[in-house]
Amino acid sequence: MEIRNKLGLDGIEVQYEKERISKQKARRPYDEHVLETFEVGTYAGLQAIHKWLFEDIYDFAGQTRTLNMAKGGFRFASALYLDEALRRISGMPKEDFDQILAKYIETNIAHPFLEGNGRATRIWLDAMLRGGISKVIDWERVDREDYLAAREGHGDQAAAENRAHGGD
Repeated sequence: MEIRNKLGLDGIEVQYEKERISKQKARRPYDEHVLETFEVGTYAGLQAIHKWLFEDIYDFAGQTRTLNMAKGGFRFASALYLDEALRRISGMPKEDFDQILAKYIETNIAHPFLEGNGRATRIWLDAMLRGGISKVIDWERVDREDYLAAREGHGDQAAAENRAHGGD
């Protein structure tokens, strides 16, 4: 499925520009303290982060997907039940590392947006960790394969905990 973008690009060109623009914007919430304006740990907060990152690229930035999606043989939450799942996820506790990680994994399984879920949920996760337990993840030290396995709920929680470092 080809996803339309505001840039008028396709193929590798749109992927490159999407990555460039969203990575540039991803740094700004931390540098400009915009992150503190998003609701921490709620779907509304995740929607605001997604909109922030992708509003220059996609018309659907911050909007819940209405299509069913699968990736690598894994079917994400059905669009029919997605709103209900996202309300449940928003209400999940986020008081400790285990609860935050469970909330993050459930959100990845739900996969609420057509595009850009990974980048938006990593910032959302960072906000929950920072606000809830004063920790942040040094993403430079996270092995890509370990991260992808953990996103699908198959990762080693002890390894994930070892990668979380004390924050401010």
